[in-house]
This record gives sequence, C-alpha cells and structure tokens, in this order.
Amino acid sequence: MGFICAAAEVEELASSVSDTNDVYFVPCFAGLYTPYWDSTARGTISHIARAALKAVAFQTAEMIEAIQTDLDGYGSIQTLRIDGGMTANKLFNQMQADAIGKKIVVSKMAEISGWGAAVAGGIGAQAISLDSFTTYANPKMVTYSPENSDEIRMAEMLKWQNAVERARGWANIEVNGNTTSLKELVDGQTLKSTATQLLSMEMASSKIQKLHLQLEHLILPDKTSNFIDKKA
Repeated sequence: MGFICAAAEVEELASSVSDTNDVYFVPCFAGLYTPYWDSTARGTISHIARAALKAVAFQTAEMIEAIQTDLDGYGSIQTLRIDGGMTANKLFNQMQADAIGKKIVVSKMAEISGWGAAVAGGIGAQAISLDSFTTYANPKMVTYSPENSDEIRMAEMLKWQNAVERARGWANIEVNGNTTSLKELVDGQTLKSTATQLLSMEMASSKIQKLHLQLEHLILPDKTSNFIDKKA
C-alpha cells in the first residue's frame, strides 16, 4: 500500500505516535481485500503501522492464553523468550510484553535457531567440544517488562477481540432466512444455471425428435387418385 519502502522503517513510523488511536489491524491477508474497502476505516498511516505491530502482539497473547488454559493449573507461563527478525524492533518487543502482561526476554542473537543449528553442527563435526557448549549456549538477552496496568491490557484485548469479530463472517450471506457461504451460493447458482441449460437442451432435443416422428408418419395425398376422382 506504499506505507513504507523497507521493513526497517516500521519502527520509526510506529514510534511517531503514542497509541493507535483505536485503530486495530486485523491481518486477514487472504480476505477482506478489494473491492470490500470499509468506508468506516479511520486512522493515519502511523496509526495503521502501529496497529499492525500490535495485531501480532495480540495474536501472541491469545496463543499464550490458550496454552495457559491447556495447562489447567499444572503451571503458569511467567516469561516468554523470543527471537527472529521482528525482535530487532524494540517497540514491537515492548508491545508484546504489554499485550501478554508478562516479561519478554529477547536474544541479541536474532536468528537464534540458525545459530543453535550451527553450534550443534560444530559439536557434531568436533570443531566445538561438548564441554565448551555452555560458552555458546548463553547469548546475551534483553528483558522487556509490561508497562501497562492489567486494566488497560484487558481493555485493549477486548477491543482487539471486537475487531476480530467484526472481521469474521463477511463471506456469509442470509438467503431466505438461512445463512450460507458466498462459495456455496455461487456454486449453487452455477449448478442451477447449468441444470437450466441442460434442461433447455433436453426439451429442444425432445421437440426435434417429435417433429421428425411427425414428418415420418405424415400421409401425403395421392395425386393420381385425386386426378381420377376429379375426372369422374
């Protein structure tokens, strides 16, 4: 959409505002596209950039909540360790901590998965001894603590969930009191159209066959007989 030229610009753009001004970005990249632009959408480019970052944080918070539910009292998540390209964005890291309500520990080695694979390969090739593994196994970490109160965090999460609900179900259409998906409706109309065409072809074919039968059984008048009758 032309908001940025490089991914590195997102942090500066989002940092230029203090909040998203109630803009909540719902990343439905496989849907909600043109021509269904929402005329009620609002917010500047900066608000949208910030909301896009917060969308990832909200989704992570929901996954953490689901995991916590599955634990069913057998433990609780107190700290989340993250790595990857997005961790280079300090604003995003803080958003994660605020959305989850827990400490976020970020490795200064952003691509820690690849780094770990390299260390494991070094041990396998005996280029690194197993005894010295601890030297490589503890990269420097940076910790981000939640800055929002639980009340603010819960209020923002509620708005996010409301935004998600508004984004869901757009492909459902009510027909004669019944809810159906757009795909089912299109498939049904296509099937109906095809059936109508086939029925029309069958009716036309039937009429032609009847016409042929009528021609075959048509009794033409005997001209010789008529001529004799007239002379008589």
